[in-house]
Amino acid sequence: MKNSILLFILIFCSIKTWACSCIFENIAQEYMEADFVGIVSIKKTYNNKTVELAKDFQRSTYKADLAFEKIYKGNEFDVLNIYGKANVTDDEPLLFGGCDLYVEKGEKYLVILKKNQNNEYWASMCSRVIYLSSEQNPLSDESEIINSYSNLFSGIEKYKEQFSTLKFVNLYDKTLRLNHKTNKLESDFTKLKIGDPSDKIGFYKVILNDKMKIDHIVPIKKVGTRDEEIEEIIMKNLSFPQYAHSKNKPEELLILLYFQDF
Repeated sequence: MKNSILLFILIFCSIKTWACSCIFENIAQEYMEADFVGIVSIKKTYNNKTVELAKDFQRSTYKADLAFEKIYKGNEFDVLNIYGKANVTDDEPLLFGGCDLYVEKGEKYLVILKKNQNNEYWASMCSRVIYLSSEQNPLSDESEIINSYSNLFSGIEKYKEQFSTLKFVNLYDKTLRLNHKTNKLESDFTKLKIGDPSDKIGFYKVILNDKMKIDHIVPIKKVGTRDEEIEEIIMKNLSFPQYAHSKNKPEELLILLYFQDF
């Protein structure tokens, strides 16, 4: 784990489970827009029911009471509503399709949440719910995970006044690839072998040309190590993803570089 330094954000993130397909925004943008960010544990789950979201479209839902262990943004709230089932029998899979989320009493998560139009918090498999104590988390050191996110959120808070009205996005990295030997993602950024990741965060404003390629970089906070090489890679390899093109193409946007050893 110590030597597998990856570019943490800048990836088009997708999760697919049966009928579920999720696209996550850049985590810095999610943090900026969130009503609540924190570490919670599940006290209990209850109140299985089926709700009708539209004609001929129903979803299973349940509720969870939370213990709030650390709050980065927002305030404690009464209950988290969840799409899925609170109880799973031996002959049922953990995932039921439709982006259902299954949480259990005693599990710990880092969550990034926004309220809906009814001032309620809802979560599904497409929510930013990061397992900390569950078997689904492949990492063994919970404190390292928490420290890395704490450092990221602290950096966002420190520099957020400079972000103005621009938006963080996940840019496409043409060198991003899966190393089949290690089963880890890597790119030209990985080759830089950035050392101690405790403060290796970079915030950059980038100006795009008419081909949606980066024309100019304005560092808000440099990574602090091998910065010239990092900016060369940004210029050469990153571009605005084709799927996000629209009539109102952005000319300026924000990117986050976060190097971490997992």
